[in-house]
This record gives sequence, C-alpha cells and structure tokens, in this order.
Amino acid sequence: MDRPCLWKDPNAVAISKEESLTSMRDCKHAAHAMIYSFSSKSLFGRIPMQHNILITMRFDGTFGFPGGLINNIEGSESIEDGLNRELREEINLDLRFFMTENEYFRSYLQTLGKGKLVNHFYLKQVSESEFFDIEKRCIDAGDWGTETLGIVRVPVQEKAGYHQKNSPIVNFLRHNFVGNAKQELVEGMIKCDIFSHDEMLKIWKMSGRVK
Repeated sequence: MDRPCLWKDPNAVAISKEESLTSMRDCKHAAHAMIYSFSSKSLFGRIPMQHNILITMRFDGTFGFPGGLINNIEGSESIEDGLNRELREEINLDLRFFMTENEYFRSYLQTLGKGKLVNHFYLKQVSESEFFDIEKRCIDAGDWGTETLGIVRVPVQEKAGYHQKNSPIVNFLRHNFVGNAKQELVEGMIKCDIFSHDEMLKIWKMSGRVK
C-alpha cells in the first residue's frame, strides 16, 4: 500500500525527466536546487541545528529555491546549463558547486492557469564550510535586491520536538511558498534523510495545512 502524501500539490504531478524531454518539449521548463549541509552549530549551546538548507525570499514575498526558466530546451541550453546560469544570477553560485545530472532528483508538471510548466528539482549536499561560502557570495549576485531579496536557512533544529504545535519547522511551513516549492522542500528533506516520511506526516498535520 502506498504511503499517504498529504503535501502533494494538486497542480503539480511528478513525471520522469525523460518523459518531460520527449513528450513535453512544447511546455516551458524551469529548474531549481536545494543546497544543504550538515550543521555543527547549536542553538543556545544545547540544541543541535542538525542541517543547513538554503532557500530564498523572492521578489513576490514568497519563499522558493533558487533557479528559474530554461531558455531553450530544444538545444541551446540544457536543463543543468540553464539551472546553473540562474544560480549564478540569483545567488552568485561558484562554478565549483554547479549542478550536474548526478544531483537531479525529480520533475513535476505544473498547471498554471491555462498553461503548463515542467519544473526540474535538484539536491546538492556540500560541506558546512562550503555552505557558509555559498551564503557569503549571495549578496554579490546580479539579481540580489531585485529577484532575490534575501536568503534563509530552513529551521530544522529541535528534532526531538519536531512535531509540536509551534516547533521551528512547523512554523516555517506555515509561510507562503511559490509554486510547488513547499512540496519540493518536504520531499527533498525526506530524500536527504533530514526527516523521515512518518516524521514529516506529523509535521505537516501540525502545520495546519491538513485538518
């Protein structure tokens, strides 16, 4: 029996990358990336921060992962090339950390009004010191202060009380996210073993998104 997926966006259907590049070439394509690391820091000197996950505050006031539209899926720009171009523009990502096919995780077909968008999602783990370097470079990005208004770390500390009513991750999921970025975050955290599927179910229910 399939496990329940309460966080599934009704307007975003998971599809394979291969399918998207064959039968959906007429759709617009976009790509985004979740960059994360382990954290050695502790809150108040006693609560492990667990992990660092980078997410951005967008120009429209919502949270979302860095990335954007692919210019020409037909030939001049591959998904990874387009994603890395957007990552350079939005967070000034150093080429040492550019995404490859090895970081690909999942693709989604999104319905946006009368149109459709294929969104490709990537996961990249870096070291803690590399994560800090990536953060520091963000303010020199070309889109800093326009498309990208800030960067935020997703609060995943207090693992023992993760599903409590006002735990950090529960509160964070109550914010507004662009498109299906909330679904990407949840599924990315499960894939990266930051939370288990069962832990995420409790978190999601407590966030108030499911009654």
